[in-house]
Amino acid sequence: QVIEKSSNVATAEIAMRLDKSDFYQYVRNAGFGNATNVDLPGEEEGRLRKPNEWSQVTLPWMSVGYEIQVTPIQIAQVYAAFANHGIIMQPYLVDELIDNDGNIVKKHMPVEVRKIAKESTLEKLKPIFSGVVSDSGTANQALVEGLDAIGKTGTAQKYENGKYRTRYRASFVGFFPSENPQYVCLVLMDEPRTSIYGGTTAAPIFRQVAT
Repeated sequence: QVIEKSSNVATAEIAMRLDKSDFYQYVRNAGFGNATNVDLPGEEEGRLRKPNEWSQVTLPWMSVGYEIQVTPIQIAQVYAAFANHGIIMQPYLVDELIDNDGNIVKKHMPVEVRKIAKESTLEKLKPIFSGVVSDSGTANQALVEGLDAIGKTGTAQKYENGKYRTRYRASFVGFFPSENPQYVCLVLMDEPRTSIYGGTTAAPIFRQVAT
Protein backbone atom coordinates (compact mmCIF):
# COMPACT_ATOMS: atom_id res chain seq x y z
CA GLN A 1 0.00 0.00 0.00
CA VAL A 2 3.03 2.31 0.23
CA ILE A 3 3.04 2.78 -3.55
CA GLU A 4 -0.74 2.46 -3.94
CA LYS A 5 -1.38 5.24 -1.43
CA SER A 6 1.76 7.22 -2.39
CA SER A 7 3.16 7.44 1.14
CA ASN A 8 6.32 9.58 1.18
CA VAL A 9 7.04 8.71 4.81
CA ALA A 10 6.92 4.95 4.26
CA THR A 11 8.92 5.22 1.02
CA ALA A 12 11.65 7.15 2.84
CA GLU A 13 11.66 4.61 5.70
CA ILE A 14 12.24 1.77 3.22
CA ALA A 15 14.94 3.67 1.32
CA MET A 16 16.88 4.30 4.51
CA ARG A 17 17.36 0.53 4.92
CA LEU A 18 19.54 0.59 1.79
CA ASP A 19 23.22 1.38 1.49
CA LYS A 20 23.49 4.75 -0.23
CA SER A 21 25.92 3.40 -2.86
CA ASP A 22 23.44 0.65 -3.77
CA PHE A 23 20.59 3.17 -3.95
CA TYR A 24 22.68 5.43 -6.18
CA GLN A 25 23.46 2.52 -8.51
CA TYR A 26 19.76 1.68 -8.86
CA VAL A 27 19.08 5.31 -9.80
CA ARG A 28 21.92 5.27 -12.35
CA ASN A 29 20.68 1.96 -13.80
CA ALA A 30 17.31 3.63 -14.34
CA GLY A 31 19.02 6.14 -16.63
CA PHE A 32 18.79 9.21 -14.38
CA GLY A 33 21.79 11.53 -14.56
CA ASN A 34 22.55 10.36 -18.12
CA ALA A 35 21.41 11.66 -21.48
CA THR A 36 19.11 9.22 -23.28
CA ASN A 37 20.72 10.18 -26.63
CA VAL A 38 17.31 10.68 -28.20
CA ASP A 39 17.55 12.09 -31.74
CA LEU A 40 16.88 15.69 -30.70
CA PRO A 41 19.44 18.47 -30.16
CA GLY A 42 20.15 20.07 -26.80
CA GLU A 43 19.14 17.22 -24.51
CA GLU A 44 19.65 17.79 -20.77
CA GLU A 45 21.14 15.05 -18.57
CA GLY A 46 19.23 16.13 -15.47
CA ARG A 47 20.87 16.44 -12.06
CA LEU A 48 22.10 13.55 -9.93
CA ARG A 49 24.77 14.06 -7.28
CA LYS A 50 27.23 11.32 -6.28
CA PRO A 51 26.90 9.77 -2.79
CA ASN A 52 29.99 11.63 -1.50
CA GLU A 53 28.09 14.87 -2.20
CA TRP A 54 24.98 13.83 -0.27
CA SER A 55 23.77 15.25 3.05
CA GLN A 56 22.24 13.09 5.79
CA VAL A 57 18.77 13.66 4.35
CA THR A 58 19.54 13.14 0.65
CA LEU A 59 18.67 9.43 0.51
CA PRO A 60 15.15 9.72 2.02
CA TRP A 61 14.49 12.89 0.02
CA MET A 62 15.68 11.33 -3.24
CA SER A 63 13.51 8.27 -2.65
CA VAL A 64 10.42 10.46 -3.10
CA GLY A 65 11.82 12.53 -5.98
CA TYR A 66 13.61 15.48 -4.39
CA GLU A 67 17.33 16.43 -4.63
CA ILE A 68 17.23 14.98 -8.15
CA GLN A 69 16.09 16.51 -11.44
CA VAL A 70 15.05 14.32 -14.35
CA THR A 71 13.60 14.95 -17.80
CA PRO A 72 10.23 13.68 -19.08
CA ILE A 73 11.98 11.52 -21.69
CA GLN A 74 14.04 9.86 -18.92
CA ILE A 75 10.87 9.06 -16.98
CA ALA A 76 9.17 7.64 -20.08
CA GLN A 77 12.32 5.64 -20.89
CA VAL A 78 12.48 3.94 -17.48
CA TYR A 79 8.76 3.05 -17.53
CA ALA A 80 9.27 1.58 -21.00
CA ALA A 81 12.07 -0.54 -19.50
CA PHE A 82 9.72 -1.59 -16.68
CA ALA A 83 7.29 -2.77 -19.36
CA ASN A 84 10.08 -4.33 -21.45
CA HIS A 85 11.33 -7.04 -19.04
CA GLY A 86 13.76 -4.54 -17.50
CA ILE A 87 15.66 -3.75 -20.71
CA ILE A 88 16.19 -0.02 -21.17
CA MET A 89 16.18 1.07 -24.82
CA GLN A 90 17.49 4.22 -26.48
CA PRO A 91 14.43 6.33 -27.38
CA TYR A 92 14.00 7.85 -30.84
CA LEU A 93 11.51 9.90 -32.84
CA VAL A 94 12.52 9.29 -36.46
CA ASP A 95 11.98 5.69 -37.58
CA GLU A 96 13.36 6.09 -41.09
CA LEU A 97 14.48 8.60 -43.71
CA ILE A 98 13.11 8.20 -47.25
CA ASP A 99 14.40 9.96 -50.37
CA ASN A 100 12.28 11.44 -53.17
CA ASP A 101 12.18 8.10 -54.98
CA GLY A 102 10.78 6.27 -51.96
CA ASN A 103 14.05 4.53 -51.07
CA ILE A 104 14.94 4.10 -47.41
CA VAL A 105 18.13 6.10 -46.86
CA LYS A 106 18.43 5.41 -43.14
CA LYS A 107 16.44 3.24 -40.73
CA HIS A 108 16.63 3.28 -36.96
CA MET A 109 17.50 -0.08 -35.42
CA PRO A 110 16.61 -0.85 -31.77
CA VAL A 111 19.50 -0.13 -29.38
CA GLU A 112 19.63 -1.84 -25.98
CA VAL A 113 21.29 0.23 -23.25
CA ARG A 114 21.23 -1.96 -20.10
CA LYS A 115 18.94 -3.77 -17.67
CA ILE A 116 17.44 -1.65 -14.90
CA ALA A 117 16.74 -4.63 -12.60
CA LYS A 118 16.10 -8.35 -12.57
CA GLU A 119 12.96 -9.36 -14.45
CA SER A 120 11.81 -11.34 -11.40
CA THR A 121 11.98 -8.16 -9.30
CA LEU A 122 9.94 -6.19 -11.81
CA GLU A 123 7.31 -8.94 -11.96
CA LYS A 124 6.87 -8.53 -8.19
CA LEU A 125 6.48 -4.77 -8.64
CA LYS A 126 3.83 -4.95 -11.38
CA PRO A 127 0.86 -5.82 -9.13
CA ILE A 128 2.01 -3.14 -6.67
CA PHE A 129 2.00 -0.42 -9.35
CA SER A 130 -1.20 -1.89 -10.78
CA GLY A 131 -2.79 -1.12 -7.40
CA VAL A 132 -2.17 2.59 -8.06
CA VAL A 133 -4.57 2.37 -11.01
CA SER A 134 -7.40 0.84 -8.98
CA ASP A 135 -10.41 2.02 -7.01
CA SER A 136 -8.25 2.23 -3.87
CA GLY A 137 -5.18 3.81 -5.52
CA THR A 138 -4.16 7.44 -6.04
CA ALA A 139 -4.79 7.10 -9.81
CA ASN A 140 -8.34 5.73 -9.73
CA GLN A 141 -9.21 8.45 -12.26
CA ALA A 142 -6.84 6.79 -14.75
CA LEU A 143 -8.98 3.66 -14.86
CA VAL A 144 -10.20 2.57 -18.28
CA GLU A 145 -12.92 -0.08 -18.32
CA GLY A 146 -11.59 -3.32 -19.77
CA LEU A 147 -7.96 -2.13 -19.84
CA ASP A 148 -5.40 -2.96 -17.17
CA ALA A 149 -2.75 -0.25 -16.76
CA ILE A 150 0.28 0.10 -14.50
CA GLY A 151 1.60 3.47 -13.37
CA LYS A 152 2.31 6.05 -10.71
CA THR A 153 1.10 9.52 -9.80
CA GLY A 154 3.52 12.33 -9.01
CA THR A 155 3.46 15.72 -7.30
CA ALA A 156 6.65 17.79 -7.11
CA GLN A 157 7.59 21.28 -6.03
CA LYS A 158 9.37 23.25 -8.74
CA TYR A 159 13.11 23.80 -8.28
CA GLU A 160 14.07 27.31 -9.42
CA ASN A 161 17.21 29.37 -8.77
CA GLY A 162 18.53 26.86 -6.24
CA LYS A 163 15.35 26.59 -4.16
CA TYR A 164 12.16 24.57 -4.09
CA ARG A 165 9.14 26.83 -4.62
CA THR A 166 5.51 26.52 -3.59
CA ARG A 167 4.61 25.92 -7.23
CA TYR A 168 4.05 22.41 -8.47
CA ARG A 169 4.19 19.95 -11.33
CA ALA A 170 1.70 17.10 -11.25
CA SER A 171 2.08 13.95 -13.31
CA PHE A 172 0.94 10.47 -14.10
CA VAL A 173 3.01 7.95 -16.04
CA GLY A 174 2.04 4.43 -16.92
CA PHE A 175 1.97 1.69 -19.51
CA PHE A 176 -0.75 -0.54 -20.92
CA PRO A 177 -2.00 -3.16 -21.31
CA SER A 178 -0.35 -4.68 -18.23
CA GLU A 179 0.17 -7.99 -20.05
CA ASN A 180 2.26 -7.64 -23.22
CA PRO A 181 2.45 -3.82 -22.90
CA GLN A 182 2.40 -1.73 -26.09
CA TYR A 183 2.26 1.89 -24.93
CA VAL A 184 3.85 4.19 -22.36
CA CYS A 185 2.10 7.48 -21.62
CA LEU A 186 3.42 10.35 -19.48
CA VAL A 187 1.17 13.29 -18.65
CA LEU A 188 2.95 16.23 -17.01
CA MET A 189 1.03 19.27 -15.80
CA ASP A 190 2.94 22.51 -15.17
CA GLU A 191 1.37 24.44 -12.27
CA PRO A 192 -2.15 22.97 -12.56
CA ARG A 193 -4.74 25.28 -11.04
CA THR A 194 -7.48 22.89 -9.92
CA SER A 195 -5.21 20.66 -7.79
CA ILE A 196 -1.49 19.97 -7.24
CA TYR A 197 -1.99 16.20 -7.29
CA GLY A 198 -1.27 14.04 -10.32
CA GLY A 199 -4.12 11.69 -9.46
CA THR A 200 -6.74 14.38 -9.98
CA THR A 201 -5.14 16.42 -12.79
CA ALA A 202 -2.91 14.17 -14.95
CA ALA A 203 -4.60 10.79 -14.42
CA PRO A 204 -7.89 11.76 -16.17
CA ILE A 205 -5.89 12.87 -19.23
CA PHE A 206 -4.06 9.53 -19.23
CA ARG A 207 -7.47 7.84 -19.20
CA GLN A 208 -8.61 9.85 -22.23
CA VAL A 209 -5.39 9.07 -24.14
CA ALA A 210 -5.53 5.38 -23.26
CA THR A 211 -9.18 5.21 -24.29
